[in-house]
Amino acid sequence: MTCPFCGCPVSRPDLTAMVPKVQVGTIWLPIETIPKDGHGDPKPGEFLLLVERRAGVSGKCLVGHWMPGGLCIEDHPPIARGWYFWNGSMFDKASEPTHWMPLPEVL
Repeated sequence: MTCPFCGCPVSRPDLTAMVPKVQVGTIWLPIETIPKDGHGDPKPGEFLLLVERRAGVSGKCLVGHWMPGGLCIEDHPPIARGWYFWNGSMFDKASEPTHWMPLPEVL
């Protein structure tokens, strides 16, 4: 089975069972249109991002989190301002996103 968004293979049984229940059909929007806070930064939250490169492969998607930089997590060193994604064990800096969409609703 493959992910309906990026075409990546989905092999975990718990995720495979969920894929057919995901609402598909939202259109990718230019990153410039992402909702902003009062300072011109993306609003806090999670977004599905289409990035320039992911693990050396172009045009892949990920769930991105905007981090304002500095001390975002109390017991961690300061981080740079930008987009991050959870790589399975920690937040990692994401490649520049080109498009975004809200996370799909699971039906």
